[in-house]
Amino acid sequence: LWAPAGAAVASGACESLSAVPCVVTRDELFPLVFPDPQGPDPRGAQDDGCRRFSGVCHFSRFADPALAPHGAQSGAELPYAYAFRALAEGALTLVPWLTVPGMIDVRFHPMPEIPTGAVRECRIDALARPWLVHGGVMKRLFRVRLAARTLSGDGRRLDAYDPVMEATVLAAARPSSPPPLWDAGAWPGRAPSDRKNVLDINARYAALGPGGPRRLLAALSVIPGVDSEGNRVRDAFVGALSRADTLARDCGKCYDFSLRMLEAVIQAASFAAAWDAEPGVEGPAAGWRLNAAGNILFAPAPSLCGDERLQMRRSWKDEALQRFEAQVLDAQGQVLLTVNFLEFVRPAADSAHAATPQCAEAHE
Repeated sequence: LWAPAGAAVASGACESLSAVPCVVTRDELFPLVFPDPQGPDPRGAQDDGCRRFSGVCHFSRFADPALAPHGAQSGAELPYAYAFRALAEGALTLVPWLTVPGMIDVRFHPMPEIPTGAVRECRIDALARPWLVHGGVMKRLFRVRLAARTLSGDGRRLDAYDPVMEATVLAAARPSSPPPLWDAGAWPGRAPSDRKNVLDINARYAALGPGGPRRLLAALSVIPGVDSEGNRVRDAFVGALSRADTLARDCGKCYDFSLRMLEAVIQAASFAAAWDAEPGVEGPAAGWRLNAAGNILFAPAPSLCGDERLQMRRSWKDEALQRFEAQVLDAQGQVLLTVNFLEFVRPAADSAHAATPQCAEAHE
């Protein structure tokens, strides 16, 4: 039974609804991915017909108003959490009795814009791969690719698809808790109070354009350090995530919480990559583009209490490449999320780093 919000349900229609004035839809509980009726026939493929899934999903501002204020001021870009959810659901369509404890070998492409009055059609291709023991738990591998249908300059849909994201999705019967990347004693109890070491998070968000539901960071600070040659460096960062109700907004599945935290980590790394740049210069990371991630692990069904802390280190930096490692902890110090090798490249250096090493295998 469905009725618009505020509409009255006829009395006596259902005894269980006698105390409820209306029934509203919960869009976040509905599947995002569904089979592609015009996709390739798996029966025509050799050896992988029962291991392949071809699906589609749609994104629009009308269906999800939270997409409208997100992204750069010139247009609304698809949030990373939405793309990650499409990958996860594409894999789970083949094994709906399993859950997603993480992803490895993630490749990022430019996120599609979602203009007003247009529906972005996306295609998902998932291929099941063998089982392996990962983190002491048997997990099934799925290589999943997400692509968005190309739009012309006047908003017409073309018969072509642009890659958005691809990853090897892990599926397991029970998720395992990710081990911490660093000891708790390696980080200060309080964030630096020096204004030069604290990012004006509100000014940065205002320059990029995301609205309240997509502002997943409450604070971000840098911990000044000294390298082996005595030079001052900014390679360690601490932050605080937004309120629990912001992170849990429209989360219908347990891993949606982790995907929101993962997007918060990506936002923090984007700000850290462009720490010294002025707000509003050349897009979200001031000339840096998110390129890859090695190993992403989620905690089983994290419970958000509103005091989630971010710890992040920059493991590599040169003129063409930056890499970060991060973890999110709750108030009790329990690890909720770990990310290895979150890689940013400059657009001019994309061709040089297009074939970066498979860093996920080093962390398995």
